[in-house]
Amino acid sequence: MGNLTDYYNTTNSVVNSTWDNLTHYKTLKDNLSIPKLEEIMKIAKDKLFMNLEIKDPRIDLTFPYVINLIEKYDFFEQLTISSFHHGYYNKVHEYNINSKKNKKIVFGFLYGRRSDPNNYIYNSTNNTLNIYWSKITKNVCDKAHRNGMAVLAWFYMDEIENKTIYQRLFNNGIDILCTNYPFLAKKFRYFYYKNRRQKGKYFL
Repeated sequence: MGNLTDYYNTTNSVVNSTWDNLTHYKTLKDNLSIPKLEEIMKIAKDKLFMNLEIKDPRIDLTFPYVINLIEKYDFFEQLTISSFHHGYYNKVHEYNINSKKNKKIVFGFLYGRRSDPNNYIYNSTNNTLNIYWSKITKNVCDKAHRNGMAVLAWFYMDEIENKTIYQRLFNNGIDILCTNYPFLAKKFRYFYYKNRRQKGKYFL
């Protein structure tokens, strides 16, 4: 039995693992197993907003399973699907066009630390750009906003985050912060907005 940090620091891929194998890994705190997506949705319903990153490249296999759970728990307003496999966008777009539920899913185009801003997809209204934090500039945010897209900044699990980095990201115009330190980020956000209001300015 190992812990999730051990798994994260190996070259293992979730796609190449069985569920039985994954359940052998436990969290360092409280010795908890990895929950299923359905279990998370049950807990988070009407409480939390979820950025669901899909790592599985088997789009035709995975997407129907995810959609079934979104419909089952009516999770449309609480979730964004994101992936490095941008083919999922085509599935989301097709679903949004053909859905009879009059509810749409937001897709996040995920980009890593080696990404080129010139290759970002900026013309997908009501979707998001999920970008590695150091690649985010004011020009990237401005261009995304002009095209009706929100910008999400994300960090790797083992990175150090601090107020200086948050300040830079907020000043550049990000809309969403995907953080490994939620309490630190929440505290920073509170004082950031408070200072803006005191100066008669408001953040997007």
